Amino acid sequence: MITMPGDGYRGKTSPHTPNERFEGATVLKALTYGYEGRIPLLGARLFYDASEKARKIVQSYFMLNSTLYFSYTHLVCRSAIAGQPRTHTPPP
Repeated sequence: MITMPGDGYRGKTSPHTPNERFEGATVLKALTYGYEGRIPLLGARLFYDASEKARKIVQSYFMLNSTLYFSYTHLVCRSAIAGQPRTHTPPP
């Protein structure tokens, strides 16, 4: 598994409410684990390719005259904590 509890949220596993858990992974970590054989390289490559596609879409949408560079791409895994009440409205 490449996700880290609280990664991207200053180590806070439940940054918004105590009813959910956040874990995260970066493209670099996914590719590193893929090359080490710890996760399927194809999955890591898919994450990288999706990040690149998103970068190109943002660059096109804003009609930038220069190349857009991402300094950080982060996949967030958000899950409800079993047994906790659902009392909040998720963000739009």
